[in-house]
Amino acid sequence: MEPRRDRAGVALDASGGIWTAMCEGWSVMRFLADGTLDRVVGMPVPCPSDVCIGGAGSGSLFITSSRQQVSLEVLAKAGLSGRLFELSI
Repeated sequence: MEPRRDRAGVALDASGGIWTAMCEGWSVMRFLADGTLDRVVGMPVPCPSDVCIGGAGSGSLFITSSRQQVSLEVLAKAGLSGRLFELSI
C-alpha cells in the first residue's frame, strides 16, 4: 500500500488501527476502528510530527519529530528532537 501524502500525522496499520502523532504531546497513539484508544507510546521528544507504516511485513511505525517551534529550554531536555524513530508494531 502506498502511503498517503495528503495527511500529516496519521497512518493506518494492517489491522485497521489508526496511528497518530501528538505534536506537543510527547507521544503517538493508536485508535481502533471504532475510535477507542488502544495504545499510547511515550516519546523522548515533545513534537512527534508524522507517522508512516513500513519495514518488513509493514511491522514498523516510523515517526518523525520536529525541532522547529520548540523552545531552547525544552530542546535542552529533548535532545533527540528532529530525528526519525522506528517502533515495532
